[in-house]
Amino acid sequence: MLIFGKILQKMLKLVAQSPITRLKLNKPIAMNMNRILLVVVFFSLYFIEANTQSCTPASADRCEDSNVLCSLDEVNGYTCQNVDYSNPTACVGGGTDCPNGVPNNSSWWAFVTEGGIASISLTISNCSIGFGVQIGIVGACDCSEQVACNSSCSSGGTIGISGFLLPCKTYYLWIDGCNQDVCSFSLSSNTGKAPKLSDFTLSRTNLNPICKGCCADFKVTPQAGGCLPNYVWTIDGSEMTTTSREQANLCFPDAGTFTVCVQAVIGNPESGSICDEKTKCMSVTVTKKQDEIAKPLLLCENQLPFMWHCQTITAPGIYRCTFKQNGCCEFDSVIQVDVININNGPQVYFIGCPGEVYKDTITNLLYPNCENNKEIFLSKNLNSKGCDSSYFLSTYYPKFSTIFEVICDSVLSISANIQDIASDCGLPTQINYSLHWYKKDKINDTLGTDEMITVSDTGEYCIDLKLNMKIGTTTKTCIFTSCKNTNIRTDSASNIQGPKQSQNNKMDIYTYYNGGFIDPKYKWRIEGGNIESASNTRPVDTLKVKWNSTDTVGKICITFSTQCNQIEEYCQIVKLKKNTATYDDSNDKAFEILPNPNQGSFTVNTTNSSQIRGIKIYNSNGASMKFTVNDLNSKTKEIKLSEKQTGIYYLQLNTSQGIIHKKIMITN
Repeated sequence: MLIFGKILQKMLKLVAQSPITRLKLNKPIAMNMNRILLVVVFFSLYFIEANTQSCTPASADRCEDSNVLCSLDEVNGYTCQNVDYSNPTACVGGGTDCPNGVPNNSSWWAFVTEGGIASISLTISNCSIGFGVQIGIVGACDCSEQVACNSSCSSGGTIGISGFLLPCKTYYLWIDGCNQDVCSFSLSSNTGKAPKLSDFTLSRTNLNPICKGCCADFKVTPQAGGCLPNYVWTIDGSEMTTTSREQANLCFPDAGTFTVCVQAVIGNPESGSICDEKTKCMSVTVTKKQDEIAKPLLLCENQLPFMWHCQTITAPGIYRCTFKQNGCCEFDSVIQVDVININNGPQVYFIGCPGEVYKDTITNLLYPNCENNKEIFLSKNLNSKGCDSSYFLSTYYPKFSTIFEVICDSVLSISANIQDIASDCGLPTQINYSLHWYKKDKINDTLGTDEMITVSDTGEYCIDLKLNMKIGTTTKTCIFTSCKNTNIRTDSASNIQGPKQSQNNKMDIYTYYNGGFIDPKYKWRIEGGNIESASNTRPVDTLKVKWNSTDTVGKICITFSTQCNQIEEYCQIVKLKKNTATYDDSNDKAFEILPNPNQGSFTVNTTNSSQIRGIKIYNSNGASMKFTVNDLNSKTKEIKLSEKQTGIYYLQLNTSQGIIHKKIMITN
């Protein structure tokens, strides 16, 4: 603005002295203002244009945009002035190597030389406000290579700077107005020719082709005389890097054929101000490394999903992932994946005859019960492939019971009631059976194939139940054998059940099982005791005996007969031990049953110091009954029968006084 003000004053003075102006001074100023302004603008544009033309090449606001003077000869006689607006870009002050001073309105030029010691003189004049200018030279636009600096502000006269310069290298000259001063100046320097590039060759370290994703080093032969130009490296015309070094590392992320060029430049390639340049190119082939085939992968179904590098495997197929060799060379690894399906395991059917149990040969586990399509898991045992496997197992174990009945109705007959008591657990089973009767000592003589046969004499008769069975795809034949002895004499010895040792005054119960004979007749005889009661309820017959108080041996005998046969009397010896403390006194007040009669629940109260050590309850047939005992206190026990049929029951108390029996009446 100061410059513009001075220019405007000069222009007004010229206008006032102009003949055109003098002729019209006698007219009002307002009438001539438009003409005056036109004249002022005209002369202002003329002055500015004339001033700009004397500054060639023009200065730049930024170092990177500087126009390049191609030799120091071009510096001589260069006349210009710094800019008249704020542009604080000079390498002065702050963190630069020229610390004294502050950038204000800076102007930039660039130049190259043949190298050596160079000096530049600056003659300053016509400063607008009298503070002057400062000057410096750097070798890089980031102010990192300070060559020379004169930060002392000078508004008149001549100041100089000097430094050692490399040949062909671009250097940057800045001139800055102190406190925004604008000064005219002219430059002069020791003379020097413009540097020229020598021919060079372009080469690379790696042979074709370059692997996709990798980088390669490219280089050029150095310039003669230490000339250090800028090198602009491009791939297919796209600039990759600009450097002052003779080599560059270029990377190729894609496959294809590319043209790599390097342009050696003396000057500023960024601003387009070039003093000399030479370009060399070469063709480069980039290919992806051949696929590598990985070893096929066999997966078990229960291993899915399976993570293989970059792929999540969920089904059989071909998968690929991209890898890098040596950190850059790309290649695909390809793998064939197969999956073993174990969901539809085989069906296994097993029929177990008596004594047979299915055993898994791998796990050695037994499956003795009926199974319906049970899935059996086998860990990592599918051949040699190491997969979990399974199969579906169905097992069936036939089981039958045979109840014989010997019938004596003028003739001796044997009836077999065959009952299927096996669990088929819902399996669709097919069963056919046949019967074969025979006498045990004549196994090959078939006596019949029906469920009942008539025999001519007593003895042991057997029946074979032959079963032909099928489940699924498996068939099997099993034979079940049952026998019945119709000879009562040989059968009876083990049929009397009851204690073979007892005590004096004790009451015992004896039972005889007649083996299924119809309308038997019994005759009991007791030695050393008395029969208290007897029951002839078929098929179980019970006798209650109270042994004498003095005998040491007792005997219980029975005679059994039917219409078809009769046995001689059979006796069982009972050893008696004297126990004066054992007695049966239902009226003994030391142990009270309340209430009596009852409906199956009652209490036993001890009225003296006796202790109850054990309790048993029998029905009138001598069968032991189930019950629960609740100790209300040390002398009272609450008893509840599990079965509550009406009748007479016998309570046996094992006490500190001996064995005591009590009668109980159960009513509705």
